[in-house]
Amino acid sequence: MSIKTLEKKITPTVKKLVEEYWLLEETDKILIISDYPTSTDFVNKQIHLLSNMIERNLLARSIKRIIETNFPNPTKIYFIEPTYRHHTDPNDPILNKKVNESDLVFTLTYFSLTGVKIFNDLLKKKKIKQCSSPQISIDDFLPNGPIDVDVPYLEKLTTTLYKIMNKSNEFRVFDPSGSFLEIKINKRTDIYCDTGIFKEKGQIMNIPSGEVGIDIIEPEKDSVLINGKLNIFPGWTEDLSEQITLWIKDNFITEVKGGGKKGKMMSKLIEKTTLYVDQFGIGTNPNAKNPLSLIVADKIQGMAHVSINPVKFEENHFFFPVDHLIIDNAKYTRSHLFYLGEKKNNNHLFSFFL
Repeated sequence: MSIKTLEKKITPTVKKLVEEYWLLEETDKILIISDYPTSTDFVNKQIHLLSNMIERNLLARSIKRIIETNFPNPTKIYFIEPTYRHHTDPNDPILNKKVNESDLVFTLTYFSLTGVKIFNDLLKKKKIKQCSSPQISIDDFLPNGPIDVDVPYLEKLTTTLYKIMNKSNEFRVFDPSGSFLEIKINKRTDIYCDTGIFKEKGQIMNIPSGEVGIDIIEPEKDSVLINGKLNIFPGWTEDLSEQITLWIKDNFITEVKGGGKKGKMMSKLIEKTTLYVDQFGIGTNPNAKNPLSLIVADKIQGMAHVSINPVKFEENHFFFPVDHLIIDNAKYTRSHLFYLGEKKNNNHLFSFFL
């Protein structure tokens, strides 16, 4: 696909990004960040990682050109060397200066920059918005892709699920295979609601959007407690060649059964270190359909996930389809959670996982 053809195809989605997600003033300055392979990387790194980075570099440049053509917002692009670890500061003084001069930062990188000090400091001061899209692909910007979604509907669906989950300090989630999680929350502020819409400065959002979840920062403390058993089917990661069963006690993985190469690796890790759940989330995006893309899979409508720490790489997320929630003895089925009127027919993906 030529650059000209690419830009024509993704222009409507980029315009939606600026107009419906970011909610910018005309004078707001935009900074697009992308990480690029160095000459050493071309010798030592895997081909798929290099090609993904280069594709994303070209995507970043095209997005910049589309914004400049259609909007008055001053837009710059800056390329950084890869950190090769998620949530790691690039340690780039020039980047610091450029971020400080911006109102919205769009990180189109391979490795996530969420939680990096430079952004956290400016977010706390309510100066900037950060739109984070680690490992985003060109396909995600195409018509009917996970970014080209009905934004008001996605916000309504996501906030509805958020309100349901926020009704009590304790809820249980079940899937059709016998998986279940019991989640206790002492502070309801621990629940996050990612609609993708930046209504205030100082926010961070993912693109694609559509998720309600919980981050567990300190697993030893009882602010959030997760208990239960997960049956995860093979195929979500390369090493998961057979079903894996995970037992969770007060946030920590206590036993692993099955899972082939993946299960053996996790079992050995448990013997010498601690593995714990650092995130639980449920996706709400009806256009998210690619289970092989982490940034998209987290947003698949009706799909829940847990993230395991300290296995800090792409394959540390485990996914399972939500059948229902129980909150205060009330049962919320998929119809309650994911269907809102005329949009019901959009959610056809769930049948694929049953």
